[in-house]
Amino acid sequence: MILVLFILVLLLSSFVASKKDPLCTFANYPFMIAIKETFSFRHICAGTLVKPNTVLTLASCITERKDIPSFFTAVAGPSSIGRVGSQRLIAHQVIVHKRFDRSRAVNDVGLLILLSNFELSHLVGLVQVPEQFVQDDIGNINSKGVAIGWGPYHPGKRLTDDNRYLFNPKLNCVTLEILNETNCKRVRKGFGYEPNKICAWVPHGDEDMCQGDAGGPLLIDGIQYGIISVGYGCDSSRSPAFYERMDRVLDIFKQPYQVDVAYRSISEKNRSYEYMCFIQLTFSLDFNA
Repeated sequence: MILVLFILVLLLSSFVASKKDPLCTFANYPFMIAIKETFSFRHICAGTLVKPNTVLTLASCITERKDIPSFFTAVAGPSSIGRVGSQRLIAHQVIVHKRFDRSRAVNDVGLLILLSNFELSHLVGLVQVPEQFVQDDIGNINSKGVAIGWGPYHPGKRLTDDNRYLFNPKLNCVTLEILNETNCKRVRKGFGYEPNKICAWVPHGDEDMCQGDAGGPLLIDGIQYGIISVGYGCDSSRSPAFYERMDRVLDIFKQPYQVDVAYRSISEKNRSYEYMCFIQLTFSLDFNA
């Protein structure tokens, strides 16, 4: 009996360890934000910091309470409050993409504008987003990406009824294979295909993103080209998951106030970085029109 238990412990340890990454830390990904309910502090979604007072996430995560911004609290740095480097701020404005269609998960992107600025440090920083619309298929530019979040690791399951499974206190990272549109349509045959999405999976592995990861980033060469969005259960070995494509929804940043966003671009010809710059933009697009 003791031997059987020992073997089970070894199997479970190796199973869980497959999603651990020693480089998956706030020091390497300081832009990660945990979005919580302000009063219960229940985990809602992940997000990224695009400006000291602005969090990028899925519209699906925040649209139901967009008229009650204070419902949301953003946590930067180590997500356990009280740990060194942890900061939290309440939202005072919720912005959802004006063409967001929840039924089809189209233009599923939103922003939380916070009451004040996070104090930037080695554990709290800004993410970089695409500079402009990319004409090429993302899957033809780079075949690998990294997705990050706090979702639990339960392959093949969507555990939404038990809050214990909605949040993993440790940051998780997984390297995914990016598929081009042709291969995505072929592999997802029977599951449907959505344009303007990034299609990614771990075809022969047991890792994937899950509840709690939604709203987190898909990084390609260090740039947030995707937002963790629609998947098939918590196991993409059956079918690739969809990620909202950031270069298709950059107009979310066109607010009637000043937005400082870190932009970066990928060379479509040689797959190398072209340049990085900080651009100050002022727009007057009314998202309520």
